[in-house]
Amino acid sequence: VVGQPGVVGDDHHHVRRRRSFARELRSASGFSWQGWLQAAQYLVQKKVHLDDAERWARHAVSGQFVGQANYQTLANLADVLAATGKAEEALTTRRQAWNHPTTSVFELHAEGRKLIAQGEKDLALEVFWAGRRDLGDLRPLRTDARFSSTWRAPERWEAP
Repeated sequence: VVGQPGVVGDDHHHVRRRRSFARELRSASGFSWQGWLQAAQYLVQKKVHLDDAERWARHAVSGQFVGQANYQTLANLADVLAATGKAEEALTTRRQAWNHPTTSVFELHAEGRKLIAQGEKDLALEVFWAGRRDLGDLRPLRTDARFSSTWRAPERWEAP
C-alpha cells in the first residue's frame, strides 16, 4: 500500500479513517461533543487505535469548551475503557452514565436490555432500578391474567 509501509488491506482503511477523523476534529465538527463522540465510537467498534478512542472519548466528556458529560458521552467512554481492559474504571463510568441527571428512562431501558442480552443480569437489574428514580410512587401494572400468578408487586419499592 502506497505511503504506509507494513499496513495492508483493512488495516489501511482504518488508518485512513482515523486520519480523516483527526482532520475533521480540527475543523467545525471538533467544536461539539458529538464529533468527538462519533470518532471515538467508530474506533472502539472497529477495535483499532484504542488509545486515540480513549483520548477522544474523554474529550467528548470533559474537553474544554466542547466536552459535555451526558449519558451518550459517558457510556461511550465506558465502552472504550472496557475495550482497553480497564474494567473497574469502565464500570464506574457506566454507573455515572446511568445515574446522570440527563439520562432518560428510555436510555436506561435500552442499556438494561443490552446487558440482559450480554448475560449481565445483575447489572441489568441495577440499571432498571436506576430508571425508577424518576417514577416516584408509580408501580408497574400487569393487566394480563397470564402474569398474575407469577408476578406480584412488593410491599415496598426498594432496591435489592
